[in-house]
Amino acid sequence: MFKLTSLHTVTALMLLTATDTVLADVRVARDRSYEIAQSSRKRGYFMTPTGIQGHIGQGEYYQVNLEVKKGLDYCILVGGDTNAQDVDLYVFDELDNVWKHDERDAKDAGVEHTANYTGILKVYVHMKRSNGFGSFSVLAGRRG
Repeated sequence: MFKLTSLHTVTALMLLTATDTVLADVRVARDRSYEIAQSSRKRGYFMTPTGIQGHIGQGEYYQVNLEVKKGLDYCILVGGDTNAQDVDLYVFDELDNVWKHDERDAKDAGVEHTANYTGILKVYVHMKRSNGFGSFSVLAGRRG
């Protein structure tokens, strides 16, 4: 009888702990990135899902490479879930020069810029602050 009571106590404690834990959710991050993309669409950007999404911990980076064509305007957005408290975005050209960055204190980030060359951009998503693992989702758009 004692073993059964102990088991029930441990199970109840685990359930109480689990209900307070918020898990990283890519779906929430993806919905947020689509929500912030609405204003870019209104300004003429053709937004496309990149399929780039995931979970990273506080202080970690995730690198993405995106192709650009000279003369076109580009918009790169990243949305975070409820665990992501501050997501930053850094974009570098092929020579590691800073193209654009967004370091606002927000759970989403975005940059716009006209490409001055045809090639690859290195995009870094930085989970500056998060509650455990935070989810992110990247969208890219172009116009011109």
